[in-house]
Amino acid sequence: MADEPWNSKALFTMTKVAEDLGMTKGAVTRLAKEGRIAVYENPTDRRQKLVDEEQVKAAITPRLITTYATRQAID
Repeated sequence: MADEPWNSKALFTMTKVAEDLGMTKGAVTRLAKEGRIAVYENPTDRRQKLVDEEQVKAAITPRLITTYATRQAID
């Protein structure tokens, strides 16, 4: 994760990002605990945690692990 200043990104609360992406807040929290997304403290409310929605989208995008050609080579 890049060390960009928090104010150079469009950050939203975990709850809003979860709602926008059709996830639960727990799922977003789990991504943060796994270190897959960065979490920022809201400077106006320290209890509130902020995340970059694009980073969450990237973390939940399926990754290709095998291809048909790879599978044929294994068999």
